[in-house]
Amino acid sequence: MKGNTIQIEFDPLATVPGYQENVTYSALSDGRRPSTAILTLIGQTLLWRLNREPGIEGVPAQFALRRERQKID
Repeated sequence: MKGNTIQIEFDPLATVPGYQENVTYSALSDGRRPSTAILTLIGQTLLWRLNREPGIEGVPAQFALRRERQKID
């Protein structure tokens, strides 16, 4: 992690649709290289950029998540 940026590695073949709890990652042992993504926090926006393909099926190579103010009814 450097400042507001972190690089993560993941196995795109190990992903499944939906929410998962307590996920762990083990380095690949079958000769494939892991995919990597760079996450950057700018203010209240989290940017995701795929750095090394392949990515996760159905997930764009680049996107932003923004925190919205909580609405009180």
